[in-house]
Amino acid sequence: KVRLSPLSFTVDDVEYYHERPIATQQTGFSFVAQMRSWLPPYIGGILWFGVDDAATSVYVPMYCGMHNVPECFSDDNGSLLEYSPTAAFWVFNQVSQFVYPRYNAVMPDLIKVRDKWESSFQKMIPGLDTTAEALPEGQARDLITTFSHAQAKNVTKAWKELGEFLLVKHL
Repeated sequence: KVRLSPLSFTVDDVEYYHERPIATQQTGFSFVAQMRSWLPPYIGGILWFGVDDAATSVYVPMYCGMHNVPECFSDDNGSLLEYSPTAAFWVFNQVSQFVYPRYNAVMPDLIKVRDKWESSFQKMIPGLDTTAEALPEGQARDLITTFSHAQAKNVTKAWKELGEFLLVKHL
């Protein structure tokens, strides 16, 4: 359930507090940094990056050694005040805004798609790490850049499709 700020409330002149939620609708992005010291630094660091509300996002693996940022995550692709249909922030925000007023009915559909993507990343990463580690650094960076960009693009496309599915299903 979504709890709006403030996190305190009063009943019979007694002030009570909700716990601080980890995922809030005010979130623009969140991430988890994974450092794996047994791998070369350009492969060992992964930034698991999610846009918009952490509860309604997918954490996409972005290798720290990639050459550049995927277009859908680029700060040149839209902004908080400028809509872009190709910016992951806006695609994920559209889905989140649809979920909030229908949370109990819609969130199970979102969780299925989110968990499918995050599980698939967990399965892909070990093989990619092994392949990248066997390559010269330049080729490894090309590989992890291609992988990170593809996953960002694929998840953004999947989230757009999820939004369309949710709209039709819960019309």
